[in-house]
Amino acid sequence: MKEQFKTRRYSRVVVDPITMLKFATSDELEYRKAFLTFVKTMMRLKTTVIITAESKQADIEEYLVNGVIELEIFQKEGRLERALKITKFRGEAVLITLYAHTK
Repeated sequence: MKEQFKTRRYSRVVVDPITMLKFATSDELEYRKAFLTFVKTMMRLKTTVIITAESKQADIEEYLVNGVIELEIFQKEGRLERALKITKFRGEAVLITLYAHTK
């Protein structure tokens, strides 16, 4: 990845899922340092990053990013419904509510 950024300029990057990178490191502290370095590098390069995670458990990622959008699936009247929930958007007030996904 480092070599790619040396040769090309990227305006957007998607890491899907971040969970796999976490499992690739043997030590939690090592992972946190690597993630912090990654975030700082992307900010310095003015690159927008979208990171997906498979866990609802808050971790270092949630504290270092500018926004958090959760995808929710819940049962309503016997049907599975999908919705978005914005739980963090740095610099803005956030009304934590579900936004229904419509077809």
